[in-house]
Amino acid sequence: MFIMQIGKDVNIEHGAEFGSQLFIGSHSGIGIDSKINGEVHIGNYVLMGPECYMYTSNHCFDRIDIPIAEQGYSKQRPIYIGDNVWIGSRVTILPGVVIGTGAIIGSGAVVTKDVPEYAVVGGNPACILKMRKQL
Repeated sequence: MFIMQIGKDVNIEHGAEFGSQLFIGSHSGIGIDSKINGEVHIGNYVLMGPECYMYTSNHCFDRIDIPIAEQGYSKQRPIYIGDNVWIGSRVTILPGVVIGTGAIIGSGAVVTKDVPEYAVVGGNPACILKMRKQL
C-alpha cells in the first residue's frame, strides 16, 4: 500500500519521501524534500514548508560495550499532527510527539515534546513563544 489514508486535495511536493504508514487529511501538504519516517498522522489543512523531517524511532544507545550502530532502533512511536497546523521549513519532529490543532511550528524548530493547541513554538528544543488567540 502506498499511503494508509489520504484525504482530498492533498499536495505532495517534489522530492518528498514517506513510507506506507502515512495518514494525511484533506487540504494538507508535504513540503519539498521533506522526509517522513514511520507512522505519522497529519490532520486537515496542514501547511508544511520544505525540508521537514519526522522520525518515529531512534537509534538505541544505552549500552557502552557495543557500537551505537549495532544496537538497533527504539520501538516506533507515532507522530500526530492536528488540523490547521503550520509547520515552517526545516522543522524536525521527533518520535511520539503530538502537535495540537491550530499550532504553528517556527522554521528550524526541533520538536521534542507535545505542542498544545494554538501554541506558537520555535527553537531547539522547541518551546512555546506565545499562544494564538481569537480576535
